[in-house]
Amino acid sequence: MDLAGIEGHVSLTVTRMAPFAPTEHVIVDGVEIAFRRAGAGQPLLLLHGIPTSSRLWDAVGAELSSEFDVIAPDLVGFGESAKPVDRDVSMAAQARLQPQLLDALGIGRVVLIGHDIGGAAAQRMAVDAAERVSALGLIDSVSFDSWPIFRMRALRATPPPLARASCI
Repeated sequence: MDLAGIEGHVSLTVTRMAPFAPTEHVIVDGVEIAFRRAGAGQPLLLLHGIPTSSRLWDAVGAELSSEFDVIAPDLVGFGESAKPVDRDVSMAAQARLQPQLLDALGIGRVVLIGHDIGGAAAQRMAVDAAERVSALGLIDSVSFDSWPIFRMRALRATPPPLARASCI
């Protein structure tokens, strides 16, 4: 449907936003984690929600990097990070990986920001590794560790259709 001639219609063009930083990779606890990092100053760790990745932070990452050392990882199972089917990807497990990521990057304490399920991981990290968190910010955060939900656990346990077909 062409809405161009309809009164009150505003045409919007969504432009593709460039990443705020190139993707880097590091092995943490035997799993490859992708992350974006830019800037200098106080470290700021940004944890994304679902179904996104570190790209969630592209609109603010460049601006934040003018004052902070911005680190935005892809949580395990998301974005460009590894997606091992047999790995615990609960928010508790994601929270346990973040201090190890900081160690791999040579970072001590961070301002920690979490969005959505990243907020659940951020809250767990703030409690379990409080010495690594100088401040905590939550954006539309969940407040419990229900991820992955039952349907996602069942889906992850099911072989892909082509793998099932080859077994017949």
